[in-house]
Amino acid sequence: MFAVCGIGLGHVIRSLEIIDNLAEENEVFVTSASRAHSFLKKQTPDKVKPLAAIQTIELCFGENTFDLIGTAYKNIPKLPAILYSNWKIFDKLKKNVDLVISDHEVSSVMWAKANRKKIINISHTHGMYFTHFFEKFKKPLNLAYTAPLDLLSTADMTVNTHFFPLKRKSFLNVRFFGPIIAKDMIEVKATEGKKIVVYLPTNMLNGFIEVANPIKEKFIVFCDSGQEKLKKTAGKNFSFKKVSRKNFVKELSRAKCFVSHGGVSGLTEALFLGKPCYVIADESFYERCYNGKTMELLGYGKCSKKESGQEF
Repeated sequence: MFAVCGIGLGHVIRSLEIIDNLAEENEVFVTSASRAHSFLKKQTPDKVKPLAAIQTIELCFGENTFDLIGTAYKNIPKLPAILYSNWKIFDKLKKNVDLVISDHEVSSVMWAKANRKKIINISHTHGMYFTHFFEKFKKPLNLAYTAPLDLLSTADMTVNTHFFPLKRKSFLNVRFFGPIIAKDMIEVKATEGKKIVVYLPTNMLNGFIEVANPIKEKFIVFCDSGQEKLKKTAGKNFSFKKVSRKNFVKELSRAKCFVSHGGVSGLTEALFLGKPCYVIADESFYERCYNGKTMELLGYGKCSKKESGQEF
């Protein structure tokens, strides 16, 4: 059974590469939540068996910040119902499953432990436990990260993938690897174009458009909601596209630069294609800020807490 975190599409895009390979010689059941589950069902090979969609938490944000208190307030009362619903789906496979692979999906790891199933956890955040390579950005993790990371760490093995190097290849039950790059991104030919690809949440786009309007560059913004409202404030140097994997790969491959919130999948793909990056990530969303600061320390671009035309 392969369970994928349903927050965003980054987890499911990298997991599909593993699922495709596993399905060649194994019976594979897959599940995820919300939009990621819909994407997963459409993209998996015919021999992969999709399960019902599982439930997940919902993150809360301010204009450019992660609202930890709001997220906790909204989700803690729902956790028992989420676990109960997900476990009912997993229980149908109790006799069929020998191994559970989780891409940062906590409820499947908890179910597997309770049912004495072998577990492999795929993660990019466990590297934040091993920051000796980046002493300049060493900061204690808060409970929002340590709690799920500790739960995921109960897996028999954790495979940690990231674009930055670490001094060792393994530590206890954690193995460190380079990033998982999707096949469509590997096969595309990278060229240096004249447009800048922007992939930011809607709540961050207003601020970026405001500082980027005077800049004499052309921007392609990928967003699913609020386009008409954003177009009213954006200059003629902005164009907008719905989020589509095919279009994203095409535009990123010929981009001049990539603007991101610091999500590891998009950032990794941009770096793989040799694109400089500008990350806007407040420390309240520690993981994204960590990715951006790491990228900056390696000399691949710039990371700002808040959008800044000068820094961009």
